[in-house]
Amino acid sequence: MKFYHVILILVISLFICCRHGNTISDKSDTTKHPIRAQQENKVAIAEIPSVDTPQILDLSHGFKIKASHGENFGKFKTYSYLETWHNNLKIFADTTAEYEFDEKPYPIFNMLKPEVFELLIQINDRPNKDKLLFLRIENDRVVKHEKLPTFDGNPEKINGLLYYSGRWDDSEVWEKNGKEYGPYNPTIYYKFTPDGIKLDSALTILRNKEKYGKFHGFHYDEKIGYPTTHGNKIDTSEKNIIKNN
Repeated sequence: MKFYHVILILVISLFICCRHGNTISDKSDTTKHPIRAQQENKVAIAEIPSVDTPQILDLSHGFKIKASHGENFGKFKTYSYLETWHNNLKIFADTTAEYEFDEKPYPIFNMLKPEVFELLIQINDRPNKDKLLFLRIENDRVVKHEKLPTFDGNPEKINGLLYYSGRWDDSEVWEKNGKEYGPYNPTIYYKFTPDGIKLDSALTILRNKEKYGKFHGFHYDEKIGYPTTHGNKIDTSEKNIIKNN
């Protein structure tokens, strides 16, 4: 009986040692390849780029922009949830666009008079040209909310006011009958007045008439094709303009 007891004890001891050895081996596997684990994490991040830290911008007069649900595309980051706060009061929220804060001069924020403010925030509208979210805030209420084109180049001064201008989209060109054509892509002019940002319809119409010969409205229209010369000058001769269906 003693012999059998000894054999039984040896078998149990061997079984315990094997289990213990396997456990140590499993743990060492998880810590033995930290580089491989990091590489797997990097692959996951590359497939689903995300920004865990919200973007918070402190403006003047107690205003803040809070942006979250971000994605990192390397050269730029976008955020799909935007909030605007004033003195701990949330006055605006949006989930319908992707917002970007990497390019100057945006956001643009102006106080017009006590309790009246205007705010411009950049919208990443890829693959199209970026847009601007325009908010007019009066007594902690958004009374105006619309999209504007991003401004191109430096402002110009006219009659003591700053004017910014921009186009709704980048012009695509196409070829037909050996000629290169471009669409009607008007430049829109905005003046910065003491009462806020205003569309200057008269200047917009005048400048686009000078460029296109006729004013065809305030929006991009690829149904109208203008031939261009080698110097990228638009040919506004009516006989050379084509109308696309």
